[in-house]
Amino acid sequence: MMAAVSSGGLAALGAAGSSPALSAQASAGSSVGLAGTGSASSSSALSTPASTAFPAARSAPSPAAFPFSRAAAALAAWQRNANDAARWAHPSWWAPALDVSPATVSASFDALRDALASTGTGAAAACSRALLRAAGVPLPDFDSLRAPSPLGLDALPVDDALRVLRMRALLLRRAEVRRLIDKPSRRRLAEWIGVPLERLGAAPRRPGADRASANVPDVARLVARGHLPSLEELDAERLAYEGYALIARDVALSASDAQEAALFAWPCPCPLLRLALPRDLPPPWPATTARELDTGGTALLFAQLPELLPEWAWLFG
Repeated sequence: MMAAVSSGGLAALGAAGSSPALSAQASAGSSVGLAGTGSASSSSALSTPASTAFPAARSAPSPAAFPFSRAAAALAAWQRNANDAARWAHPSWWAPALDVSPATVSASFDALRDALASTGTGAAAACSRALLRAAGVPLPDFDSLRAPSPLGLDALPVDDALRVLRMRALLLRRAEVRRLIDKPSRRRLAEWIGVPLERLGAAPRRPGADRASANVPDVARLVARGHLPSLEELDAERLAYEGYALIARDVALSASDAQEAALFAWPCPCPLLRLALPRDLPPPWPATTARELDTGGTALLFAQLPELLPEWAWLFG
């Protein structure tokens, strides 16, 4: 890891010591691809040179109409995110990966980020692969990407994927959002999700969507009892985690059999995007008292994503 970036930029961390396994993984070089995390067939798909990767979403030949093309395009997008993970992962993942104290990482993280920002793509990709291995992020199963699912969030640009997590949290709180009249607060929430609040939760043009969008939960009682933090208490990061916890719960509840449930076993539901959130999170709030609240919210959101993210409609349509 130290050699893969720049010895000067990581001197402070290097002095504190680093994980030998992580250093060995990074120094293996960018030609290794991601084979260490998955099967031979999957790793061969991920070793495709960047120049032959699936083009931007707008130029895609309707991959939504062809499950194999959708999976190939999603896998290429996943690879781009994975190769850059060292630059966008939450700082809390670095301490265990480098086998140093959190305080050491905190004191030297700016230097680490600067080194990663200025290094070449090959070195950054090597560091990213080492970080993914240290964090135990699995290679996505090709078949799991053939149909729209929460695993597709790992293929979105990270900022867009975090916005989707916040959308899920605000869908649960849509009655609370509708009562919010403070304009700066509404503007801030809209910035966090990247779309006007009025569009979130609107019935998508699909059969049965009207009934789903009309079933609006009111969480006021949960907030009053302290089972759920109020909207005013949440920042963008905590709102994203709340959405993550809700999607994870909904995926687990909707798994029709043990095989499908195992598909999302670690960490449910989007392993790569999970690195953008703090490593140590509080217990997910959907407590026993509210376990089945708004269980249709994730399905409603994903039905609406082709309209909310039209450039990625092929991934969720």
